[in-house]
Amino acid sequence: MAYIWVRSAVMRPERVLDAMTWAKQVTAYVNTLSEHQMSALYPFTGNQRQILWTCRHESLESLEQWIVRVRDDAGYIRMVETAQPGTFIMEMDDNILRILD
Repeated sequence: MAYIWVRSAVMRPERVLDAMTWAKQVTAYVNTLSEHQMSALYPFTGNQRQILWTCRHESLESLEQWIVRVRDDAGYIRMVETAQPGTFIMEMDDNILRILD
């Protein structure tokens, strides 16, 4: 059974370009930490102030290990700490989705 980790955030209207730039930088960095590739997504329709990150894993164990690896990485922590204050409206929301086969 496969799982998809999804993080979402809502960008402030006046900070959309800053948020998108930061999202791409974080994604590129996280993708150097593992063979599991994270993607940053921006809605084509719907809430265009939302930004999402996703990463697919074939097992829950793999996903949990990936989360710990990223969460505890000093470079990732630095990037999160130095993100522009006020770029996002509220805290980021994480979900783990199970793919129905």
